[in-house]
Amino acid sequence: MSEDIELEEGTAEGTEDDSTKGSKPNEDVLNYQKRKALKERDEARAEAKRLQEELNKRVPQEPKEEVKEKSADKVNALEMKLTQVEFVQNHPEFSKEASKEILDYSSRLGINPEEALASPVIQAFVKEAEEKARIEVASPTFNRSAKFKSEKPVSEMTDKEHEEWARKMLG
Repeated sequence: MSEDIELEEGTAEGTEDDSTKGSKPNEDVLNYQKRKALKERDEARAEAKRLQEELNKRVPQEPKEEVKEKSADKVNALEMKLTQVEFVQNHPEFSKEASKEILDYSSRLGINPEEALASPVIQAFVKEAEEKARIEVASPTFNRSAKFKSEKPVSEMTDKEHEEWARKMLG
C-alpha cells in the first residue's frame, strides 16, 4: 500500500519534473519500478517453484529399489540366455527341436539345462527324437529326377553331347 502511495507521489513528481526538466525521469520513479519488477520476479519464481512441487507430487517417481530390481532382472535374463547358448554349443548332437525342448523344460523347473539332461522325462524325449531321426535317415526318398541336368534338352543334343551327359548320369 505504501508503495502505491509512493507511485502516485512519484508519478506526480515525475510529471512535474518532465515538464520542467525535459525528458529526464525522476529517480524515485525508477527505484519504485525496479522494486516492483524485483517483487514480480520473486513472485513468479515462487509460483514456478510451487507449481513444480505440485507437479512432482502428482507424478509418481520410481523408487531406486525398483530400478535395481529391473537391472537385476536384466542381468538374470542375460545369464539365462548365455547358459542356453552354451548348452546348444556344447551339445551339437541334439537337434534344434530337442535343444529347445530341453531348454524349455529346464527354464520351467528353474534348473540348469545340464541338470535337465539327467531327468527321466528328458532322457525319454531324447531317445524318442533319436529314434525318429534314425528312421528319417533310413527311409528312402522317391526322387526320380535326374541328378545332372543338361543345358539343352536331350532331343536337341548332338551324339557327343549325349555321350558326355550319359557318362555323367551313370557316374
